[in-house]
This record gives sequence, C-alpha cells and structure tokens, in this order.
Amino acid sequence: MKQKQKLETLLAKVEAKRTKHTPVLWFNDDAQALGLSISLLVRAYNGSLDAAHSLHKAMFSGWEWGRYSTIEEFTISKRGVPSDVKCSNHENPARAWLICIIKALISECDE
Repeated sequence: MKQKQKLETLLAKVEAKRTKHTPVLWFNDDAQALGLSISLLVRAYNGSLDAAHSLHKAMFSGWEWGRYSTIEEFTISKRGVPSDVKCSNHENPARAWLICIIKALISECDE
C-alpha cells in the first residue's frame, strides 16, 4: 500500500466516532508504517493539544494551524500562504488539528 493510501486509511480512523470498544492500539500499525509517534497520535486523538502541537512541529515546522473568523473550519497552511487544506469543524480541537495534519500529509504525497 502506498503512503497516500495508508494516510487515507489513518484519516478514516481518526475521523470515525470512537466507541468505548475502540482499542488504543487501533492506530499502531498505521503510525509505525508512516513514521508517526504512536504516543502523540493517540494523545492528540484523545484531546491533547500539547500532543497535537508536538506532532505538528515534528511534521510541519513553519506551518500554521488555526481557525479564521471567515472560515468555519480549522486550517493548516505554510506560513503566509492561503491554505487549501481545510478540516471539518470537529468538536475536539486536538482531533481537528490531527485531522489537519493528516490531510496536509496527504496533500504533500506524490500520486
């Protein structure tokens, strides 16, 4: 499976609603295959802004993340460049940030 497909599989898991039966190691194979920190990934998924920030810095140093008043979605973009990577307005800001990171990684993949 190509990296883009692996990222899309991971994105589907992160965007899915978590149930009490969702194992913490649900992401383990995906994270390892993509070189992502499983600890940061799971903590960001569970709501840690610190973990999402650390993952962002590790993957996209020099990129900005935020929510602009004119857009009802969180975005991630290269500093000073309008973003085309937009994420749903997730109720959990850390999860929204994680979704943005994964979508940005997908956008950076070669076909």
